[in-house]
Amino acid sequence: MNRSTLRPWLPLVALLATVTACSGVPAPGPTASPATTGSGTPGPTSSGAAPSARPMLSGPPIGSVAPIDDASRALVTRLRSGAYTQDTTTAAMEALARAGVGTFAGPSASDPVMPLTGVTSPMRVLDWQAHALAVQTWAGSAVSGRELDDAMALPAEMQAGRPLASQLLAAYVATADSPAGAISRALMAGQDLLDTSNLRFPSLVMVFFLSDLATDGGKRAPAGAALTAMAVPPAVRTAALGSICSEAANWVTGMIDSLFQAVKLATPDNLPGAILVSIWNWLVDKAEAFVNRLIGALTDFVLAQVRLIAGAISALVQRVASFLPYGVEVRTEPRQIFVLPPSGPSPGGVLIATVSAGDLPDWPDVLKDCAGVAKVPLPDFRPAGVPVVWGKPYGGGTQFVVPGIGSPATDPNGEARWEFATLPDGAPGGDPVDGVMQQDVKIRRPEVSEARAALTSGLLGGLPPLISDLVGQLLAPFMDAVFTRLDSLVEATGSGAAVIVYHTPSEASPSPPTPAPSRGPRDVCSLLTDAEVTAVIGVPIARHESQGNLTQGSCIKGTERVAFGGSMEGISFASFSVTRGATLADLGLADSDLDWHPVSGLGDEAVFIPSVGTVFGVTDGVLFTIQVVRGGGTHNGGSYGTEAEVVGLARLLISRL
Repeated sequence: MNRSTLRPWLPLVALLATVTACSGVPAPGPTASPATTGSGTPGPTSSGAAPSARPMLSGPPIGSVAPIDDASRALVTRLRSGAYTQDTTTAAMEALARAGVGTFAGPSASDPVMPLTGVTSPMRVLDWQAHALAVQTWAGSAVSGRELDDAMALPAEMQAGRPLASQLLAAYVATADSPAGAISRALMAGQDLLDTSNLRFPSLVMVFFLSDLATDGGKRAPAGAALTAMAVPPAVRTAALGSICSEAANWVTGMIDSLFQAVKLATPDNLPGAILVSIWNWLVDKAEAFVNRLIGALTDFVLAQVRLIAGAISALVQRVASFLPYGVEVRTEPRQIFVLPPSGPSPGGVLIATVSAGDLPDWPDVLKDCAGVAKVPLPDFRPAGVPVVWGKPYGGGTQFVVPGIGSPATDPNGEARWEFATLPDGAPGGDPVDGVMQQDVKIRRPEVSEARAALTSGLLGGLPPLISDLVGQLLAPFMDAVFTRLDSLVEATGSGAAVIVYHTPSEASPSPPTPAPSRGPRDVCSLLTDAEVTAVIGVPIARHESQGNLTQGSCIKGTERVAFGGSMEGISFASFSVTRGATLADLGLADSDLDWHPVSGLGDEAVFIPSVGTVFGVTDGVLFTIQVVRGGGTHNGGSYGTEAEVVGLARLLISRL
């Protein structure tokens, strides 16, 4: 028997999933201790993390129809470049001010810290909330469209033909002809607005959406009462928890009440505002790009759903700005751009995630006060060895990326690493294509979640009745479920990126050999039937996830997709892939401690790894892999496929290549 460990770039998507399912959560890394104001917002002293190495995209998002002005680009550059400094916070406040959103030094402050431009929005933030939004934007933290849609889902019969949250936000970014819309496009530069599930929405973009919805893109001042009624409605007034905490809680509740009054006026059933009409026209025009076709008119029900999405987004923004003062910054080393050769050794890299609160030394004073009154201990602001959850790479060029197994927790320096290798593109003299591979990482701290749950009712307890009133009787019954699901999104996330430059065969270059059409299917998922996979994993197939083709591609068949970072318990699937031109030697099956042994009768050579239920093999110049997982694998009380089961599927697979 040979004993070998797979190197970090072992190409096992499913193995990566089973490892991440067992991980948990880190928190802010060490920073210098600046002076702070009474609310906990950093004062003039600042430091920050090491400069980040990540691609900076400047082009407008794909599908946008409104421009990005130079001032918006300059603000976003200040927000995202280099180390976190006081100017990063200032840039966030200036961006908010351009959108008419005031930043206030405290609940009793009468004037915003920065003078506002244009129409004053009912959307407002306190200075410690603005700092949290700045840190998250600088670090690249965002919420994916898929996560938003899952959290705000309606029953299928009510959702059909109506916009998802990600589609509504994407349409806003594409069309909003306002200062806030321009900054939103700069923040989401390079993303594909038609691929709404994979979009990453920074919290600032959601703030801008709410503000523009209430002011019709900064063109219409809300009714006077909506701007001045900061008193809290008696039905939702927060009990006195403590001097700082109760003032902040009542301020937030009063602001939300003003915002919602403005949103209701801006989304009437008889004459919606111009910005909502432009959003809807874009959605209808792009409907064929989405899974569900949209109804053609703004009906009363659609407007009610828009208000539901706005209410849920406002609740999410308040939770993120209030309870998440740190973000996950991800840098790429040793370079940002990886140019693939036609053959031979190909470059590899590493994404390094660091949890940072920018220049904030400790929990904001408001949270400390709320925790003290509620007798809830706040966890350590900067613990070491916190678990990390890595996602699955996506975006351009991923067909040439061989993912590794990321660090399950932060090291003593507060960092976690995810290594990857690349494959040659096999296109000598071909035309270059720039793909942007992205990889998400999430920090989960159970002790922070427990403290947040205890503090939410005290600081944000007035929101549920206000949101139910905004939504109306038709959809109000669904708000409790939405609120419960929103909690899963209030976690520190980051996204790393690498530019993968690969080549497509040009007319002057020879095309790589491909299988004759008569020899089999072009979709990797078609290499194994649902019935064949079901016979092994023991459950019906509800998930078909295919990428690439028979030159370089993969497929997962099994139970429904688990949400990013969610539990793998009960999840069963078969994952298989093919890579033309690769060998077992490319995997590094040597010099390690993981048990494996050769398998005969599978092409030119093959090995089986019992501990992960996986076969790797090569046949006729094609590297193939297949893994079987039942019930989430052994880490989640399940199991992996036996040698006979996995080898049996592998024989069927290679017979169809």
